Amino acid sequence: MIPTSGGEIGLDEWLCLRRSFSRSGPGATLVLGGTGHLLLSPAEEAEITAHLVGRVLPDIARQAPSGGVLVATGAAPGADLVFHRTALDWFRRTGIACRGVALLPVPPEWLIQDWVLYARSAGLALEDETIARHRAALSLMLEESQWRVTLYRPRSEPAPRSLDWRTDQYRQLAACLAEQPDILVAMLRAQNLREPGGTAEVVEWRRHIRRIPPQLSTLDAQEPESLARRRPLIVIDPSVRFGHYEAQSTMPQDNRRDDERAMLDEVEQARRSGNELRCHDLLASASKRGLRSRRMDYLRILTLANLGNTALALEHYRGLVLAPDEIDEDWMALQGRLEKDLAQQASSDAEAQAHYLHSADAYASAFLRSRGAYSGVNAATMYCMAGKTERARLTALTAREALDELPAGNPVRDFYRHATVAEIALHLGDFSACSASLARADRLLVGDITRRGRTLRQLRQLCRQLRIDEAVLDALQMPTLVLLRRSAGSRLAFEAGAAPTIELGDGLKPGMPVFASLLDPLDLQLAQQLLERGLNLYPVLAQPERELQGEWTRNWGEASAAQLLQILRRAQPMAVAPGFLDSERDWCTRQLDSTALGASLLTARRLGCPWRLVSVSLDDGIARCLGVKLGAEQQRLACLQQESGAGPGRRMVGILFADFVGFRRIADIDMPRFWREVMIALISHLKAYGERVLHAATWGDALHVITDNATTAADIAADIQRLMETRRQQRSGSLQALELRIAAHYAPAFEETDPLRQTPVFYGSQISFAARIEPVTPPGTLFGSDTFVARLAIESPDRFSAEYAGELELAKQHGAHPLFVVRRRAAP
Repeated sequence: MIPTSGGEIGLDEWLCLRRSFSRSGPGATLVLGGTGHLLLSPAEEAEITAHLVGRVLPDIARQAPSGGVLVATGAAPGADLVFHRTALDWFRRTGIACRGVALLPVPPEWLIQDWVLYARSAGLALEDETIARHRAALSLMLEESQWRVTLYRPRSEPAPRSLDWRTDQYRQLAACLAEQPDILVAMLRAQNLREPGGTAEVVEWRRHIRRIPPQLSTLDAQEPESLARRRPLIVIDPSVRFGHYEAQSTMPQDNRRDDERAMLDEVEQARRSGNELRCHDLLASASKRGLRSRRMDYLRILTLANLGNTALALEHYRGLVLAPDEIDEDWMALQGRLEKDLAQQASSDAEAQAHYLHSADAYASAFLRSRGAYSGVNAATMYCMAGKTERARLTALTAREALDELPAGNPVRDFYRHATVAEIALHLGDFSACSASLARADRLLVGDITRRGRTLRQLRQLCRQLRIDEAVLDALQMPTLVLLRRSAGSRLAFEAGAAPTIELGDGLKPGMPVFASLLDPLDLQLAQQLLERGLNLYPVLAQPERELQGEWTRNWGEASAAQLLQILRRAQPMAVAPGFLDSERDWCTRQLDSTALGASLLTARRLGCPWRLVSVSLDDGIARCLGVKLGAEQQRLACLQQESGAGPGRRMVGILFADFVGFRRIADIDMPRFWREVMIALISHLKAYGERVLHAATWGDALHVITDNATTAADIAADIQRLMETRRQQRSGSLQALELRIAAHYAPAFEETDPLRQTPVFYGSQISFAARIEPVTPPGTLFGSDTFVARLAIESPDRFSAEYAGELELAKQHGAHPLFVVRRRAAP
């Protein structure tokens, strides 16, 4: 129950009071925090209100305990005032007990003064009437709040307070908001710069509790890890319109259901074919259209996890506020799945074991609640991976008792039933039963690469942990992933209607994923037959689809262009290797083949599929598939050897653009220090790469690098990120907040000599393209294009990981493009 007494209290008193609240049992209280930007336009204030009233607060209300809600925000103009006013009004209208908590990092009048200074530094001219209105709103907020928490010591702090002192106070507020609320709502613009004590820093600390400086932390020593796992974060972008929810409400209910069913059918089809990228983008597109359901939330998190982006999946999972009747076995097991992925990505055995135990406990909770054998066997395997062998065996025995409760008749359920029997048999040492169950599973979901792949990965992991020969799993097979490539000399120009007869052979079976470039009508004929035979086509194009129709019409006629669009509608989302001139057809062909190779190797590795190269030969007007020609490693080396320029002044290059988040807060007096400690260190680091760096330039807060291959670009990015993070922890003041964001691309560029400096210079459309990726890259992150990560898979397949970030809108209206988070793998 919320206490009725109140008034002005200090931080220590507030923390003691906060720890007395409970979210369970009679009188439980939910602490809801809010944080947001100081400066908002009237339109952004309206959007925040719409998001809160239309979606966020109703979701939270379903979780509100009987004791009510405490709304805790910083006492500042802007989003904090909007959130405080909107939340209190809404909860009171809906009959939910609610009180306000105003957190004061500095005295109220100082808040107004700092807000005015901040607004003027941003170029805004504030009228006296506007300042007076905000001062009155702040006074009203303080009057209505049950507690006014002073994060400063009014009687002991010296006056006047310095800028550094006030900055530390705002960072104290940021730490309090990151750590204390049960649910935190952040009103944060996308790609906002992270400033000390600002909203972006609150969000960063909420996601990574351990990054809060110890002197600012408001937690007990034992609290951070558990808090990071259980407390949701909900982010509202005030620049994103909430209008699609209004559109949803006006759409007839039956139409919305039909639209959602059709979309979910497409998602399921993409999942079966192993195309998680398409799943993610279908769900994101549906969300923009106003479709929203818990099933969509679940699938989006699952898709991100399948793509390897566990951090983002976990962020979405923690950000959901579910009612008790929505927390079923799937939702509880999903937490176990994400913890398992974190264990497999851990940098130490101790860290992995901790995540395996968290995963096992989550699965065990789901099993106790639902008696689902799937959750039970996963709990057993996770306990085994954590070294709890006897507990794993006992859990497996209990899960076996629940097998009879599994429903039958659905192919997906039957597949998992047989796989669960096999996994339990491994725990109990019954290898013949394991093989027999996997043989039955092998007859189901033949083309469902995702489900088969994850099942086999877990079974192999269990075999290694128990020191069992993995041959016991041979009864369950993965479809082969095929790279289809036309042999040398078969790319012939021919007139419309003169396409040869195609003989695909018996080696290509329904359900197989096939990667192939689409460059001319012969490729189109091959693609048509692949689709007709039930294979899943992943095409690689020389231009984005929206630009391709005109070129095909000019080169091959309207009929071929129309057929191309039909093929692309039936194919999986394609990779694009752009930037080639019409006169560079041979070079373009080699690079498309290279991109298809890299993308196929990446996908095969992620799914755990066998990989094959199938060569197509043109003979007497008949195109024949000749089967496997080279192994993956041989083909990778052959592709590297055939790299060559396309003539004078053109070559393939790695492209990096980087800038410093937080640079604009550096005062002139600190600029020489920034140059000495940061820029000179980065430039010295680049010199170590020698001739592999073809061009490097700096200006202000930016760094631009051209390299002779993708691996060098990725190594430079990883090295300077590590260098910046190390030095950031050692700095103080405004330099401490600096973070790099880096964009990487691999594409053709023009090469010339700068007539003024007599140094190499590179230019072209793809240089500009890479520059448009950098502004949408989060701080501390390397975003790579699809061609960049495909090239890395060829040059250095074991050194880097690529996690799908989504099809994101690039800067300056440059369109949407699939981007990946690139990380260097830890040394074994």
